[in-house]
Amino acid sequence: MPQFTLQTHDSVYRVPLAHGGNTVAEATGPLNQLRGRNSLLLADIENWRFSALNKLGAAVSCRLIAQKISRVCRAAEFHAVFSRNADQQAWDRYFTERGWVPHARPIFSFSGGKRESNADPRLLFTAGQLLATRRPDVLIIGSGDGLLVEELARAIHEELLDPPEIMTLSLAGSTHHRLDARHNPRIAENIELGRDCLRWK
Repeated sequence: MPQFTLQTHDSVYRVPLAHGGNTVAEATGPLNQLRGRNSLLLADIENWRFSALNKLGAAVSCRLIAQKISRVCRAAEFHAVFSRNADQQAWDRYFTERGWVPHARPIFSFSGGKRESNADPRLLFTAGQLLATRRPDVLIIGSGDGLLVEELARAIHEELLDPPEIMTLSLAGSTHHRLDARHNPRIAENIELGRDCLRWK
């Protein structure tokens, strides 16, 4: 499995409007439903990273995302879930310096040498922890993973008496069809990452 590598610069570059058949919007959005609300963004960083890298050869800027969402929300929290080796503390600093709370899942090896680096279980656990102590108006799940997000949205709606609205934030062409807000009553909005929150070398 490819190693997860974070870049440490935040620059915006001009890129083509379309790549691989998917149109990349100029600006991240829509964000109207976040205006004046209390939001919590929980991001599957590996989902973002591999979607952007594989489809566009780009990287997602966590600093720019936090700035853009903070401008429209009354209050916003940013939580990043990712896998890393135990000695890779630089990734934790990367997120902290950009206003995010890091939630690292250590990569470990089973007997036989198989490496386990999927952070999905940590994202589900972190979502439960956060919603046990907070009541945001909106939970933004930074992932287009259909099974992961659908199961999380289902559990939230079934277990919480007053669930937050759930939105997704992912790259165009990387959001599973089962998360389409036009057809899924548990998803209030699909926010697409635009060129304003992506970086190219």
